[in-house]
Amino acid sequence: MIEFHAGSGPDTQAVGAALEEGFFDYRVVPGGSMPLIVDQGNRIGGAGNILAHLAQRIGWPVAEALPWLAWSGDLKALDQALASSPFIFGEFSIADIAVWPRVMHQRTTLVGYPGIARWLTHMSRRSAAGRGLGVVSGAISADRSAAGR
Repeated sequence: MIEFHAGSGPDTQAVGAALEEGFFDYRVVPGGSMPLIVDQGNRIGGAGNILAHLAQRIGWPVAEALPWLAWSGDLKALDQALASSPFIFGEFSIADIAVWPRVMHQRTTLVGYPGIARWLTHMSRRSAAGRGLGVVSGAISADRSAAGR
């Protein structure tokens, strides 16, 4: 079971979404300053490192997603990536999980970014990703198992 020491904000939400999308068994330990996981005895800190680790465990490609794991907030570049596909790389990936909460936290109008608007609709339809966004809200601290979802 993965122990998820949750911080707050979009990085924690991205890790929560990846845990849910990968159907990992995990337990939330609230109160950290930044996300950290303990997986099979290995401590992994920082959202980008955690997301890369979880993507490898899921079997998703990591190398091409690395720039998106530290996305700078450039909406124009994101909209261009989404111009002709529902997700950043065509298929749903760790890149989408990493960027989605950050876009939602920007509180910027998306007028003029039709690719991003369409992508947000696709992302909002992913129930596992949505559950991951709320994994630390409220008093969720119970064990989460794949069988219980």
